[in-house]
Amino acid sequence: MSKKIFVANWKMNGNTEMIDKFSGSKILNSSPKKDIIICPPYTHINYLSSKIRDKNISLGAQNCSHKENGALTGEISAEILKDIGCEYVILGHSERRANYSEDDSLIKQKIILACKNNIIPILCCGENLEDRKNNLSTKIIENQLSILKEISDNFTCDKFLIAYEPIWAIGTGKSASSPQIYEILNFIHEYTYDIFSQLDLSILYGGSVSTSNIKELLTIDKCNGFLVGGASLSLDSFELICESI
Repeated sequence: MSKKIFVANWKMNGNTEMIDKFSGSKILNSSPKKDIIICPPYTHINYLSSKIRDKNISLGAQNCSHKENGALTGEISAEILKDIGCEYVILGHSERRANYSEDDSLIKQKIILACKNNIIPILCCGENLEDRKNNLSTKIIENQLSILKEISDNFTCDKFLIAYEPIWAIGTGKSASSPQIYEILNFIHEYTYDIFSQLDLSILYGGSVSTSNIKELLTIDKCNGFLVGGASLSLDSFELICESI
């Protein structure tokens, strides 16, 4: 079995007490079979970093600015994230696309800057329920991933992650079926093959990943790991998910 990746997206949740609990978790001594990445809110990145130092856990962020630096109150640059120890950054999440009107052009600039600062992007893509019902899923995914062909010359990092998250499954408790997931993951693999032929590409699934469905999800071909939202906020649940292999 190839190594699986588990990404915890805490979103706007968590506190130092929660991080202290994680610091005593058995997942900090992760086996060679898996990579675990924790993406806390900005304010807790440094504190989490101090707790997982010298452990088999990687640190990630949930977003970065599309600008290198400057008068952008409230923004965090890729350079700053790198300086405080981030190795990964989630980009293009559907919540940011919907709530902050982030479009593919903006996300493209973020990917370029993340790569420039040697931070590995975790690019999110996914369709809404109406698109799924109208059989437009692969078309939507293709549109969202088309920016990668435009910037392939800017990939200075040797690794890249793409997370398929059907919007209708995020936080709803309703995961896509195994055949639905495989269809999209296989499409992503084929669409990006030429782009990432020289890079280490991992394709993840996200969308109500839980302790109750992780065993089935692990059987899906082309699935290299998982982007875990709500279930990552419970140490017990996240441990069970990560220990499922």
